[in-house]
Amino acid sequence: LFDEGVAAARSSQWDVAHDRFKRSYELAPRLKTLFNLASAQLQTGKLVNASESYRRFLRETSDGRYEAYRKDARDLLSDLEKRIPFATIRVIGISPGDELTLDERSFPQAGLGESMPIDPGSHTVVVVREGAKISNRTFVIGEGDSKTIDIVVKPRPEPKEPTDATNGGETNGADLASGPTAPPKGGGDEGSVLSSGWFWAAVVVVVAGGAGTGYLLTRDVTADPTEGTLGRGVIDVAP
Repeated sequence: LFDEGVAAARSSQWDVAHDRFKRSYELAPRLKTLFNLASAQLQTGKLVNASESYRRFLRETSDGRYEAYRKDARDLLSDLEKRIPFATIRVIGISPGDELTLDERSFPQAGLGESMPIDPGSHTVVVVREGAKISNRTFVIGEGDSKTIDIVVKPRPEPKEPTDATNGGETNGADLASGPTAPPKGGGDEGSVLSSGWFWAAVVVVVAGGAGTGYLLTRDVTADPTEGTLGRGVIDVAP
């Protein structure tokens, strides 16, 4: 898988390279593969994932390994942070039991109203209530943009007050048809429907920023760093 990823990257087949490096890293999480995966993520527009992969590479090499590539990762992250867009999603009228998805993945209500890093391109937010879609909103965001997406849904109505008159624990049909009924507790008109207020929970969603034009390592990092390089290509020695 690693070798196939290298071959695909060298021929600019970045979707294939991403698939191979991702599978290779899942099977054997090695640092050379992680660096190459970050570059493939960057080349395929997965900017948020690329930033996380570069940061993971830096964390796991904090003991001094792969020092030449640590500098490259830091430089790429610095550039990538300027390219990652941020989106703030707000749903007006949402109720506690409603469910949300962003690009078919569950999205917590706690994230509503918070500015979040997101990949550039088209995204879809769906609001589901009691198993039925009540809103479907698609938006497009570009690199470096900041956008607020407002979605309005009908609030869930409050349950009505009980109106049945009772007699000895049983409903008296005649009384319901023609006789007076007991007033609801607290007085006032019966059967009113109260609209629920907005329900917004907020937590800070912290996802790191990332890097610019990605590249892949091209040499055996155990060798002389001045030898065996092909510029910004791929690591051609399997880990």
